[in-house]
Amino acid sequence: MRPKAPITVILLALVVLFTGLAGVPVRGDEGPTETETLLLELINQARANPLDTAASLGMDPDQILADFPNLKHVLTEGLPPLRFNADLYRAAAGHTADMIARGYYAHNSLPVESEEPPPGSPWRPDQDVTTYVDRIVAEGYEPAVSGETLGFLWFTNYIDAQTAAALLFQNMFRNELDPTFTDERNIINAELREVGVSLQAGVFSVDGYQINAYIATLDFGAQEAHVIESELLALINQARENPLGMALAMGMDTEQVLRDLPEFADMLTAGLGPLLYNRRLAESAAAHAADMLANWYFSYFSLDGRGPWDRIAEAGYPAVLTGETIGLIASLCDAIPAEVATALFEAAFRDELSPERVGERYMLSPDLKEGGVAFNGLSLCEGDEFSYRYDLWVADFGARENGPGTTLSGMVFDDTDENGLYGPGRGFPV
Repeated sequence: MRPKAPITVILLALVVLFTGLAGVPVRGDEGPTETETLLLELINQARANPLDTAASLGMDPDQILADFPNLKHVLTEGLPPLRFNADLYRAAAGHTADMIARGYYAHNSLPVESEEPPPGSPWRPDQDVTTYVDRIVAEGYEPAVSGETLGFLWFTNYIDAQTAAALLFQNMFRNELDPTFTDERNIINAELREVGVSLQAGVFSVDGYQINAYIATLDFGAQEAHVIESELLALINQARENPLGMALAMGMDTEQVLRDLPEFADMLTAGLGPLLYNRRLAESAAAHAADMLANWYFSYFSLDGRGPWDRIAEAGYPAVLTGETIGLIASLCDAIPAEVATALFEAAFRDELSPERVGERYMLSPDLKEGGVAFNGLSLCEGDEFSYRYDLWVADFGARENGPGTTLSGMVFDDTDENGLYGPGRGFPV
């Protein structure tokens, strides 16, 4: 997996007439400030309800849907909240402080030419830090996907930090819903899962002039496990589209499959439509996966007796039909996560095509329309030959009244083994 190319977001400067300079900590080593937390809350509210947020800012939801037909599902169904990540936060806070200290506004850091960096800058002269990806990695975060958004707000007189956070958010969000915006969209990007939000104030020097300014740096990321979750849903959809093709690629005898499951012959031959991603189903799956690892059990039923239907309902999904698939695997510490995830999927798919299977076939159900997948692991690696780790997945499925209509789903991928099928790590969702 590789990070995305750098993203450039330049916000128009705003002039707001107040008096004085608000103080925001130069660097957030102890965690986000209340103002930074507010900015993150505004972003997550927008992810949960993009069109409602747009309407509250005076934008036309119908026009937005017309402008972004490829984002219809994200705009109408929303996305899960971004989780705070300390590594991303340190990278964002360091870059914000550096821009203020050295009077520049850009994704790429300026080189440190002196023996000592200026006050407020976290970068040492021996650090070759240039892009936001470099800064994120330098703080210990290993992104499979990443992005950065910058915000700049200058003022001649006082503006409080909370108002600044709201104004910066509004401009960032408006940019993302502007059809002429040419950079990547981070707030409404389904691939991004974590964020560090830095908002600082200071005296900013531009061409010899000094102005009061707020600068925000938002560093976004998703680690490999997060990307694997999207890829697992893509594998499920590929299996639904072409069940026999998937079975053949896994070395199964497709003629035997048809003989074993004659009642499913039409579905196996013609295939099914894709499952749409649903954030509430994904949240339900993630919560159950985390609970099983934290409490050391493996079951469709939680320790308190709740089943998939209960957990999905608690996540806010108005189901008329639900299903769940879970899988667990123990592997050596040097196992490749994408290969582990593929093994979990293949075991579940073989089980769905087994004539001995007891219960419903959820991945291949024509009645289930949406899905969400969680992939999580527990490492017991201690550096000896007996070290190992557990990895599991939970796939929650659902259908609801007045659910989403027909849609297109696919993957652009490199078919390295020339079997016409996608494999984890070989492509990107579209």
